[in-house]
Amino acid sequence: MIDDLIGIFGRENVGVDEKDILAYSYDASDVEGRPLAVVWPKSAKQVSRLMDYSVKNVIPVFPRGAGTNLSGGAVPFKGIVVDFSRMNNIISISGGSVVVEPGVVLEDLEKELNGRGMTLPVLPASDKACTVGGCVAEDSAGMRAIKYGTMRDWVLGLEVVLPDGRIIETSDLSFVGSEGVICLITKATLKIAPKPEARSLTVVEVGTFREVQEKLFYYLDKKASSIELVSARINHIIKRPLGSRNTIVVEFEDASGDITDPREVSRITEHRKTISSQLASEGYVMVEDPRVPLEKTAEFLEEIDRLGIPCYGHLGYGVLHPRFMNVSDRRRIADVVLKVGANPVGEHGIGVLKKALKTKDWLVPLKREYDPKNVLNPGKVFPGGVVPDVQEVRTCVLCGMCRSRCPVFKALLTESVSPRGMAIFIEKGLKDTVFWEKCSQCRACDGVCPMSAELSRKIRDRREQLIKEGVETPGNRVMMENVRKYGNPFGKTAEGKGPKELYCC
Repeated sequence: MIDDLIGIFGRENVGVDEKDILAYSYDASDVEGRPLAVVWPKSAKQVSRLMDYSVKNVIPVFPRGAGTNLSGGAVPFKGIVVDFSRMNNIISISGGSVVVEPGVVLEDLEKELNGRGMTLPVLPASDKACTVGGCVAEDSAGMRAIKYGTMRDWVLGLEVVLPDGRIIETSDLSFVGSEGVICLITKATLKIAPKPEARSLTVVEVGTFREVQEKLFYYLDKKASSIELVSARINHIIKRPLGSRNTIVVEFEDASGDITDPREVSRITEHRKTISSQLASEGYVMVEDPRVPLEKTAEFLEEIDRLGIPCYGHLGYGVLHPRFMNVSDRRRIADVVLKVGANPVGEHGIGVLKKALKTKDWLVPLKREYDPKNVLNPGKVFPGGVVPDVQEVRTCVLCGMCRSRCPVFKALLTESVSPRGMAIFIEKGLKDTVFWEKCSQCRACDGVCPMSAELSRKIRDRREQLIKEGVETPGNRVMMENVRKYGNPFGKTAEGKGPKELYCC
């Protein structure tokens, strides 16, 4: 199989080492799997050849964007992981649309659009890392869904590869939200809109969930573009609270909010995005995403709070996120979801963790038609099969935000050199030191890590420990000698430059 994959993708785009296998065994859900191999396509034709090969040989294929999925949707169980990180070109921007490859990071696309006075207003909290392909596959919603809807509302057309290897251009929105079980997305044409001239915020603290619901409808009438909730229970758990009581963060696309300084607006918005990872770092590693009828908001929040479960989320859109520690809490949350008539799957997808809660009925005939051999993302979405336990990785919460700032990952675009990948290696006690040399100790990951995991220090400590144990490589020895001689791992400094200037960040 490996020789066949190399024939399709080239040796440099096929990974079978233990470090690749481990790094791609997880997504942000902490569900643990294990692939046979990883490939990095650069064209739809390569993906087509892979699917033709996999169907003929009945080898499972697992598509992956940035691995920020919270329901185990990107976790492989044997088979081949297809990492689209190297298909990351913005192909064209014209008029009211943009054409992109699936590996384009949402934040990178938004920066490019903003420079042209435009925006793609779908804003999941993982926008620093998540990719367009993943957002289309999951039909992502996010913080501004009350005004702009979900990704489905912004898709004009897709290029997809079907399980039989056919490449088709389609405007059929049935492929949006299909979670990788009927196609692989290789190109997307998306609508874009003019960027708002201003954004402002109002932050409100209230005592009861009845008051939360009252404020929800009040700000909906005020045409807010985002209404976010962080419960008092969460504010008492995390180290960087947004308030002391139930806190509502309201965004307006004008200057009518109380906070108008763009820097403060950005700071609070970015801080709200970190709530999930902050909770995970405190042991609340599991999450649900029910979409609750707005008139049932107070009832749902009261029931969840009585269970001692912290909750936050997109209040204006009705998607709320109970975050919990124990698998037994999942059943208790499901009972509350059923009691208030909520949809148990609001935005994270079904993946592998929520197969018992909901089925996407519209996908059943499409799966039967397009993938009768069940080679594409098997074990996901549909009932049946084993639902694995969540495996906590204590070194970090696997959210993937570090990828957005790590210069080594950006250069090589493989999970095995990302800080998240190295956190997995630390957890698993991997002693192969080749990958440790990749980290430049620039500490950029520390600046963006929502749980302040200090991965750069943990990587450095692990590297020093391995060296003390006598586990070295030639490259490691050269690097350490350079540090002793020149004060940096790269060697003799260029004329006029000090060691600090050689670091990229």
